[in-house]
Amino acid sequence: MLGRVALATVLLLLTPAKDIRKYSRSGSVAIRTVQAAREGGGQESILEFFGKNEAALCTLDFTSGDGLHGFGVGKSAWTKDGRFFVWNMDSSGGHQPWHTPTMFFDSRTSRVRNLDAYGISPGVTGEFRLLAANSIEVVFYNEEKSRRYSLAEIVESRRDVPGQPCSKGRRIRY
Repeated sequence: MLGRVALATVLLLLTPAKDIRKYSRSGSVAIRTVQAAREGGGQESILEFFGKNEAALCTLDFTSGDGLHGFGVGKSAWTKDGRFFVWNMDSSGGHQPWHTPTMFFDSRTSRVRNLDAYGISPGVTGEFRLLAANSIEVVFYNEEKSRRYSLAEIVESRRDVPGQPCSKGRRIRY
């Protein structure tokens, strides 16, 4: 086990005066979320993950050159067992309002995963609730009922979907 991640930070590339900051902690893991509006569009985000001694694990870049074709982190939270950090995103230009990508970081494997890769997420409205130890409840576009999934079971039963390694200071552009 790689051990717990010490810090995950969401940074945006605009004026500090417009930044919105959110802090949370799960065990030895601290998260700082910083978001700002992009000119001509909505919010766009960069997530930076740091491990022990604040060594950079990886950076997830959801920005676009024009501020209209990226993603901004919306809701984010740790699962009750502290294993997964879950977040959803909205398109900065308002594209695909029916689809809000929902992603998660697994602190045991230091991998970033997208529910889309498991055939779960397309059509998720952005609403999610964390239940039990590491379960998520999501709502789908044009559906009346929500669905529940255990993130641990998804990861363990679908080893064919490895996710992105979050290590060695790697930068991942989406």
